[in-house]
Amino acid sequence: MNLFRNAQHYHRLLLVPALAFTVGLSACQSPDKQSGNELQHNDGLVIDSPQKSYDQKNGATAPPASHNPDKEASTETSSLNKTGPGSSSHSHHWNLNSPRLKGVAIGDTNEVIHSYFGQAEDSYHLEEDAESIHVLEYDGFSIGLDSGGFVHFVEVFGADTLAGLSGLRIGDDSDKALKELGKPDSRSDYLLIYDADGATLKLDVNPDLDKIVAMKLIAHG
Repeated sequence: MNLFRNAQHYHRLLLVPALAFTVGLSACQSPDKQSGNELQHNDGLVIDSPQKSYDQKNGATAPPASHNPDKEASTETSSLNKTGPGSSSHSHHWNLNSPRLKGVAIGDTNEVIHSYFGQAEDSYHLEEDAESIHVLEYDGFSIGLDSGGFVHFVEVFGADTLAGLSGLRIGDDSDKALKELGKPDSRSDYLLIYDADGATLKLDVNPDLDKIVAMKLIAHG
């Protein structure tokens, strides 16, 4: 019995400094290291749409840490986004014969996109029908490239993003779209569709608020 009590007493003497040492290490851990651990936990996150990525960046769940541009690249991209086509105060007017969104046309090359907007904040692949689309994601908009490196779609979903579409912006009501773009070729409570030369413009509408929540210019199938 005395041996058992002595062992318990010895174990407690060892446990107290060990706990103190562990607490000390936790308190001394740097914010950078903690941040790094958090990023590792987010590595497994899968983004399957541009809007989902944007919501995660501005909402409850962090985006994947697959791409983390340096400060200079981020500054360069931000500057290009503000001065690129479709971003000026002189908005581009909708043209059925030469449809553009964010100043980008279907068929523009990857090199042209990079010269307009710089390095993407993130990129990933979406499987669409029989083709894999390489998505370049920027702040409030995204651009999808086909297997040849040509623009397959342009999507705008950020409320603060200039779309270069006759002054229309995310959050505008459907009546403004009708005023600026004219009568759509197809319309429902959820969607306005405009057919153009080589492309289709789709405006997603929240039926409860009658507000535009996304704009997408996509190549004809």
